[in-house]
Amino acid sequence: MTRLIARSLAVAALAALVCLTHTGCRRPPKQPSADVKGPTENPGNVSFGAQVVAAFRYEPKSVNDEWTRFRDLLPKLNAHMSKADVQSRVKLSEEDRKFLSDDAHLTGPEISDLETPEFRTADAHYLDECYLMRDAARAADAGNFDSVEKHAAALFRWMSRNVYLHEAVETWVPPAYTLRRGIGGPIERALVYLALLRQEKFDGCLVVVPGTDPLQFVLGVVDPQASDLRLFDTRLGLPVAGKTPGSIATLKEVQADPKLLATSQITPEQTKKLEVWLACPLHAMAPRMLELQGEVAGLDRIVFYQNPREVARDVGKVTSLPIKVWNPPAQGSKIVPSPTRCLDLFLPKQEGGQDTTNRALQVSQARLPVGNVALNLGQINVTPNVLGSAYSRIDGAVGDLFVKYELQPREMYLHGNGAAMSQRLARIQPLLKTDVSVKDKVFANELDTWFKLMKFASGNLIQDDPAIKNKAQQIIDNLGGIDFVLHWTRDVDNEKTLADLEREINARGGDRQLAVSTKILALGIRDQLEPEVQRLQAVASHEKAERAQAILRGKINPSDTIVRNAEEDWITAKSAWKNFYLAPIALDFMIDQRLAQMRARSPIAESAGEKIGLRISLLETLHLDVQRYFNAKVLLAECLVHTEKEGVKSAKEYLLKTKKEIEEVEKKGKLRDEIRTLRVVAQRFPPPARETLLRRLDLLSHDWTEKGTMYWLKQQIDQRVQ
Repeated sequence: MTRLIARSLAVAALAALVCLTHTGCRRPPKQPSADVKGPTENPGNVSFGAQVVAAFRYEPKSVNDEWTRFRDLLPKLNAHMSKADVQSRVKLSEEDRKFLSDDAHLTGPEISDLETPEFRTADAHYLDECYLMRDAARAADAGNFDSVEKHAAALFRWMSRNVYLHEAVETWVPPAYTLRRGIGGPIERALVYLALLRQEKFDGCLVVVPGTDPLQFVLGVVDPQASDLRLFDTRLGLPVAGKTPGSIATLKEVQADPKLLATSQITPEQTKKLEVWLACPLHAMAPRMLELQGEVAGLDRIVFYQNPREVARDVGKVTSLPIKVWNPPAQGSKIVPSPTRCLDLFLPKQEGGQDTTNRALQVSQARLPVGNVALNLGQINVTPNVLGSAYSRIDGAVGDLFVKYELQPREMYLHGNGAAMSQRLARIQPLLKTDVSVKDKVFANELDTWFKLMKFASGNLIQDDPAIKNKAQQIIDNLGGIDFVLHWTRDVDNEKTLADLEREINARGGDRQLAVSTKILALGIRDQLEPEVQRLQAVASHEKAERAQAILRGKINPSDTIVRNAEEDWITAKSAWKNFYLAPIALDFMIDQRLAQMRARSPIAESAGEKIGLRISLLETLHLDVQRYFNAKVLLAECLVHTEKEGVKSAKEYLLKTKKEIEEVEKKGKLRDEIRTLRVVAQRFPPPARETLLRRLDLLSHDWTEKGTMYWLKQQIDQRVQ
């Protein structure tokens, strides 16, 4: 049962990740000629660069608005790359080739691949990443900064707000995937931040204590004005505090006073061993990326290319520490994960990568609360065992709703279009507010009639009469009846409002009653989707307030309008976090209720493997929800600074209460105890199932270790209070 739902929702998740609605950004680039119709047409002799910009530009109504649009343009790009003058340019210099071999430890085949003029399938994923990071960096850039320190800090704060530290997930996930799912470990957060820096043309690196496990590091950003590296900590989610109040520590400062790195758990002795490691994506090193970047220059501000030798040179100008590319040499056929090979080791072979374990599919699937939806539907016996083949229609509708109202809205937001995201999320409210419960007797009677109808239709699918079969298939396709609310909710391209449809139905004397299928779907999705919708709205409101505050800070004598806009936006953000997202959550009750659901006899899991798989899936979702809850409280504290009479004092008091609440959860140990219980069960399974289950439980247990996720969240709170 859970495997069937997992497959369907995973397919939906992948479809979302390759077919997401993107919209414009806050500062649109100069647009190419209006005559440009696409990458395959060129009326009026439009330049190749203008054609590329037009083809890559996001269109809200586009049906081909996905990473595959980059793949689909590869033949056009390669036609350009086949020109003799282009091929003469797309070559590595001897100096670069030597550096890539000796210092970046690329293999011969990798270097040959870089120097190949033709774009490959995996390049399409990298281009998609570049555009996502470019738009995200623009969304984070709320004004004109007068220093690298302030600009780098704004980007880091944005990354920390939008990618929560959550180590109960797979590591070595590429930056675009990490940003889209909004969670990651310290290395994943670091790679996202470095990708954002590249789009702003800043040189970034890791300042590492070599030989530590887990790797101890902070991030460094080259600050030419200070002739130094500014330091940031992805575990803390904060800049490393400098000696001057409010400043960001530089590398030279921490070398002179190692105690500045104490909050990053780097000792004075370790400070003497620091090295600089460069994170250079393999695809960014290809000369073909430099050629493409040159073609779109002046039309679109985006960075595709990075020369690691030049980055090493520029970083070397501000530090005497040893510098190397973080890419260990291959040991025969064994390739060690690194920032350089991260994307290739993650993508499946059919998309140009080297993975054979379906990692991309698993990460995509994990973005959806598969187990929770299955459990909700199981409460009313909506399962494959009861419905048979008709279940796939329910399954598909659930996946479609999560794609359109969770994955796509976040994509809109990341591309800088919070307004489009808010419009989309408002559309799901009628479905989420559908009045239905498991204990509703009227609904129970309706459900009984619906089951009989679906069973009858399924039985008629094997009839010889084509008319009977077609009618039966139509009933199943329509889930036994789709009302105007569900139809409108799923038809996101329909520009009519719900009120417009109601008026049309009233004029025709039609039925406005909700169909049973609508109630089933509402019951299945709302426990998970409604909180996430509220969280996404709060995230967007918070970013709007951050931008308004940045505009206010940038004015010497701000107008009353600018001041009022910032005040109103912070009040809206505060309300979004406090009243709409956090208020409905009673954390203790939520934990107890969800743990009880995990332990109860499941109506959907049959075999022992399915049962433990479902319990771990539910526990993973619960851990993430707890993490989101506490991070929301930290962001609410930021709102209090700007909205309360004694804002700083109120924020400190609220943060200390939040820390105490975290400690209470740790002390009670309910989630930790559940992990221990499941570990005992997992040990009974034969390999390789046992190893897979234990790996998932190990990741979950890291939240509660001495230096795990909750530890770092408390450390962040302490730093904010101080």
